[in-house]
Amino acid sequence: MTTKQQQVKQAAKTAKSAKKGVQRRKYRVRNELRFYKPRTLKLISKPKYLRSTASLKLPAKFDKYSVLVQPLNTEKANKAMTERNTLTFVAHNRANKVQIKRAFKDIFGVSPKSVNTLVRPDGKKKAFVRLRPEDEAVSIASKIGII
Repeated sequence: MTTKQQQVKQAAKTAKSAKKGVQRRKYRVRNELRFYKPRTLKLISKPKYLRSTASLKLPAKFDKYSVLVQPLNTEKANKAMTERNTLTFVAHNRANKVQIKRAFKDIFGVSPKSVNTLVRPDGKKKAFVRLRPEDEAVSIASKIGII
């Protein structure tokens, strides 16, 4: 039989463990070779502006006159015109090579051999339209009024 003192001790011990909770070890034995970082909270993005074509207010489709913005008449462009049979234009930033080629053919009635593009440091797109040997870049430039 247990005495009153032993029962009080036992009750105090039980009360202490009930308050504190059962202590568990705070480490885990890992048997895998690779460590995968835990999946944490992922928040949805809160953009400062809408990134859609509707919010940018761009035209739905390019027409042939909005693709080629203006011809360039610089020394380098004139040299390319005479030596490489190439016309240089400032094109719309969102226009691709196929659209530039098609717009050039529709406007001037001449099918270009190739189109090269680059984006200038000021953010505008430059298009180099190379013509076939039978078409003269100088004659088309004179029609436009560059020369």
